Amino acid sequence: MDNRQRYRSLLAANGINQKESAKLIKMLTRRPCSERAVHSWLNDPEKPSSRNCPDWAVEALEQVIGFMERAVAQGRTIKL
Repeated sequence: MDNRQRYRSLLAANGINQKESAKLIKMLTRRPCSERAVHSWLNDPEKPSSRNCPDWAVEALEQVIGFMERAVAQGRTIKL
């Protein structure tokens, strides 16, 4: 599974949209991450606007989802 597929499956499995994922990655990494960047990572690879989905973005999304899951398990509310 490539990064594009991993990212898509993380979004689907956790009910997160592209805009929310960009915000979460930006909060965690303190790096610029826009909805447009996420869209380009998930776009059809044949399209000119498509970009490779970077490892750091997938890893950051996995990490922030883990933080969210632990917070929910502890009874905390999460606000995006």
